[in-house]
Amino acid sequence: MAPAPLRDHVRFRSDMFAPRRAERDEVNPGRYGRELAEWLAARLGERGVAAGQPAPEDWGWLLEVVQDGESFGVACGNVGESRSEWLLWVDPARAGPIARLLRPGAAAGGERAREALILAIDDALGSSPGVRDIEWFRVGPREEELDHAPSPS
Repeated sequence: MAPAPLRDHVRFRSDMFAPRRAERDEVNPGRYGRELAEWLAARLGERGVAAGQPAPEDWGWLLEVVQDGESFGVACGNVGESRSEWLLWVDPARAGPIARLLRPGAAAGGERAREALILAIDDALGSSPGVRDIEWFRVGPREEELDHAPSPS
């Protein structure tokens, strides 16, 4: 029996990411995450994960990252209109049909890279003294939160 996949959503508290400058590019008022995305990009870079510039979305900010040659999106945003409660999640990598034909095993490699990215995020959050109340979880088929725990595994 295969082990359960890692939890890929994390909610936590921190005063480090409260918006210090106007987020003119934000889509919805009261939605933040640029400072969190920039901080995460720097922390992931320290761990060998390449990250691009954050891009605004209607729910917060998207950070494009590359882990072990696989591309992922990491969503960074505040919970509700809070300035101290934050949510991150990793979009799963999905190899398209052409990639699966040209690169057998791409799906397995993508899952390993995704797990390495999730563990790098956990390490970045856990090693920051300004981050507290870390809670990892999965999201079910009806968008319900499942399997809450202090770590992704």
